[in-house]
Amino acid sequence: EDMEGEDASDGNLSQNAKLCAMVRESERQALERTLIYMKQESEALDLKEYYQERRLKSLGLDSEWSREDDDVGWGGTRVPGGADYDW
Repeated sequence: EDMEGEDASDGNLSQNAKLCAMVRESERQALERTLIYMKQESEALDLKEYYQERRLKSLGLDSEWSREDDDVGWGGTRVPGGADYDW
């Protein structure tokens, strides 16, 4: 009866070893795919334009500022108390 207990535990050990090997292989594949993805992303980084960059360009704020460029064309003609509102 002792032999049967040892055989069962050997089978259990073998099953656990198989499961561990499957997990290791899955993790290895996931890490390899992640590495490939990150390499591709780093190579394409200079081709990407992020939202902040697009937004600055759309506002004309992506270049150096100088006093000569003070008029940005935003129509800053409002002055405090200058409106003729009839509330």
